[in-house]
Amino acid sequence: MWYSIYSVGDVDIDQEHANIDFMLSVLSVDDSQFKDQIQYLVKALALHFVNEEKIADARGYNMSDGHRQEHRRVTAQLEAIMDSLQGKKVDPVTVAQNLQDTLREHILEYDRYLTAPEFF
Repeated sequence: MWYSIYSVGDVDIDQEHANIDFMLSVLSVDDSQFKDQIQYLVKALALHFVNEEKIADARGYNMSDGHRQEHRRVTAQLEAIMDSLQGKKVDPVTVAQNLQDTLREHILEYDRYLTAPEFF
């Protein structure tokens, strides 16, 4: 469920966040559908990080090196999730919850500062 607390103040970034959150909320618990959907979702998350960095650069947002490094760390985590799906039975609810938690934590710890004015 999307709440304004997760808004970063950029309509394009906020829309991508909301779309990803929606994709997470409608994941199927059927194993075959879930694996197809999660692969699409993981690709969407990785693309979102690329888009977010381009938007931040183009609009002069405060994207720190640590924020960019966090994108790389989460992308590696997503790749590990993809690898773990190969030939294994996974719990769709747990995987979806972990991805949702990761997205929300990332927004609260990094993204919400993108459009904030610098005070230092």
